[in-house]
Amino acid sequence: MPSFATQALRLVRFGNWWSHKIPPLLLVVYIELVRRHASPGAAVAGIGVLIVCVSCVAAYGHVVNDWCDIADDERAGKPNMMRGLPVSQRAALSLGFVVAGFVVLAPFSNAWPARLALAVNLLWPTLYSIPGVRLKERGLFGVLADAAGSHVTPTVFAFADTSLFAPGPANVVVVAAVLLWATVLGIKGILYHMIADRANDEVAGVATFAAKFDVSELFAMLAKYNLMVELPASLFLTIVIAAFLPVALGALVVYLALESTKYVLGFEFAVSSDAHLRRASVPFANEMFSTLWLPLAGAVQLALQNVPLAWLPVLHGLFFRDQIAMQIADARAVACQLRIQFVHPRSKQR
Repeated sequence: MPSFATQALRLVRFGNWWSHKIPPLLLVVYIELVRRHASPGAAVAGIGVLIVCVSCVAAYGHVVNDWCDIADDERAGKPNMMRGLPVSQRAALSLGFVVAGFVVLAPFSNAWPARLALAVNLLWPTLYSIPGVRLKERGLFGVLADAAGSHVTPTVFAFADTSLFAPGPANVVVVAAVLLWATVLGIKGILYHMIADRANDEVAGVATFAAKFDVSELFAMLAKYNLMVELPASLFLTIVIAAFLPVALGALVVYLALESTKYVLGFEFAVSSDAHLRRASVPFANEMFSTLWLPLAGAVQLALQNVPLAWLPVLHGLFFRDQIAMQIADARAVACQLRIQFVHPRSKQR
């Protein structure tokens, strides 16, 4: 029988957002803490507040979305954790996460920018899900609303959060580069999700943006998005922050080397078990640069700048060990293929 903690994590679909949405936001905090030469105490406070507040928003968004999708999920035969809860408990759960997010900010008199960003961030998943408005089924508006709610507005919150503990002037170029990058990640994320869930949405009668296109063609088109949109945005961000976060350059080089090798070796990328949703694994097809390499580089740079924070990269790695495990598995697969193609043929020749 699952423990209470396991049931609670399932209730808020913890696995859907923790390793995918939190690391890019921690990167924003790491960037600003390094740039502003924050003290260890300020760094810990800024990181902690971000994790708690954004987790409240993510949990709220998934609870509301599941609540509003009960009938659709039942038609599609999908599990839905809200189905077994009475309305009063669903409402209490939703309200509890909203209150918890603002309570964390209550002690800070100068937190109005962060409170405003938090309020807007709570508004996006509400508009995305609730009947009547339900941006989820309003084509491009659904894509933009999800991108804003999952990446763009939380990024604004991350900047506001850091300013609470490490005051200082904003760097307009850094802000622009990060927001551009966040927008690109948000659009990519929701399109992949809509493609992966297309079959269930069709059964449930839910018409998302992806329903207007041939799903295999849309999936193939995203390879161009990875190379022509996400790659330049990531390069731009890395170059902009390299002046004070040089470790990011190393992270980019290692990531590109690994992913380019996968492409040359014929690795494939897929978002589901559907055979039509498989294509060549081009750089940035996966999300490892945004969820592992760049955030971890930020944690390392902050630790190098602030010796008392030497534990931070280790803790970051423990928190997001699933991403590390996936990347290690990828690296091992690449090494295995390289041995097969280059080492074994030479052995036979001898």
